[in-house]
Amino acid sequence: MELSWTMDTLKKKSEVLYPGIDFTEIDNAGRKPVNAIPVIVWNHRWEYDKNPEEFFSGLVQLENDGLDFKLLLLGQSFLSCPKCFEDAQIRFKEKILHSGFAESYSEYVSLLLQGDIVVSTSLHEFYGIAVIEALRAGCTPVLPARLSYPELFEKQFLYGEGEFIQYLRNTMLNRNLPEPLEVKRLTDKFSWNTLSSRYEKWLFSGE
Repeated sequence: MELSWTMDTLKKKSEVLYPGIDFTEIDNAGRKPVNAIPVIVWNHRWEYDKNPEEFFSGLVQLENDGLDFKLLLLGQSFLSCPKCFEDAQIRFKEKILHSGFAESYSEYVSLLLQGDIVVSTSLHEFYGIAVIEALRAGCTPVLPARLSYPELFEKQFLYGEGEFIQYLRNTMLNRNLPEPLEVKRLTDKFSWNTLSSRYEKWLFSGE
């Protein structure tokens, strides 16, 4: 009984605050027109928990089906980098616009702005800042309906188990990129400008 009362008291004093993101550089960079050939963005760590095997095997199938695309392979790699990234450098050599870690945040933003679709196949995700940044840059998210994604993103961007290839195919064919006002609506709640007042209230409320 006492434990239940303690937990209720803690819940009333608790609040979940997202980490605020500074979108200034993305917003100031502007947005280029839609690419004639869809540019798919991978902007996650090059590690096994991000499930790159499903991502690349899906691209192989879409390529075999006759769909054309370009690739931006962003993210940090480590000594135990999955072999599928090495294989992808050969298989998709003519499609890759950039491969590897961006040397600066400005370069990273400029690359994101070249993309049309940002993809995740992750099996492990603490939050999702990389996808939020790509959405702010105008990319359409293609995300699994698991982990943190259902909490952060609307259902229209989520695919179910076994639906990745079909969902990505439809997104490539439809090319319905979010409009600037829609992007702002979807991402403003994650911005530091929006969240800073909530942090101040939490830190200095004295409760």
